[in-house]
Amino acid sequence: MESPSSANISCIQDSWASNSLGQNPCEIAERLNSVCTTSNDSYFVELTSEDDYTLSAEDQNPCLCTSVVYNLVSMCRLCQTKAGKTYPTWSQWTTNCSSLNTGFPPGLPGGTAVPDWAYQDISESDAFNETLALNVATTDHSESSSSALPSSTSTSSATSTPNTQISRDSDDDVAALVGGLLGGLVGLALIVVATLYLIRRRRRSRIAPSIAYLEANRKKEDLARGRYAPVNALRTERVSDLPYNISGDNHSSFSFNPYDTSFANTEKDPTQ
Repeated sequence: MESPSSANISCIQDSWASNSLGQNPCEIAERLNSVCTTSNDSYFVELTSEDDYTLSAEDQNPCLCTSVVYNLVSMCRLCQTKAGKTYPTWSQWTTNCSSLNTGFPPGLPGGTAVPDWAYQDISESDAFNETLALNVATTDHSESSSSALPSSTSTSSATSTPNTQISRDSDDDVAALVGGLLGGLVGLALIVVATLYLIRRRRRSRIAPSIAYLEANRKKEDLARGRYAPVNALRTERVSDLPYNISGDNHSSFSFNPYDTSFANTEKDPTQ
């Protein structure tokens, strides 16, 4: 359809709504719509106080059925006729849309920039909030261009998922990953400690078979005699330390003759 260019629409009283390129909301919306249409005709015409923007089944497309374009259209309507302050709700604007999108999934074209206030969430209020847009515009002068696109979500109904949910899901995934790693490390540490304990206990319980045999027999013998001492505490006397020779080879070298006078009393005379 033929119509005057949206650049001719005046929004001087709401200059805060324009982007850094000096483009008003009507012109920004027109440029975004050009991504989805090959028509050179302008969709946004200058309105009177009684007129309003509507989206027919023939005109609807993936660009016009986005929350960003809806917010821009609403502000485009308000900046032309302040007295009426009328603009369609999100549900009214998207009645004939085959699909709805938050943000602007088609991708921003070159030669324009979208102010951050146009990305406000309207899924719960179902309507553009001019006061919120003004607060965002006066406190945050950020805007998006084709080189930096905000996150967006495509849905099949007017209910959209806030972008913050994406970051929350990412944080939950990171927390779950960290928790799993920590749990695995703790479990591995417990296994190592248990293994070292069993090895140490097994080493302590190991003794030489000969020592075990001697220890068992020695214990039985000493228990029968009423005493007991560990094998490793026994002291072995050397034969050379005994007061007499008990070796089997020399037992005949010592004899005792009761008639031998050399064994007579050898006590010394106490007077000597």
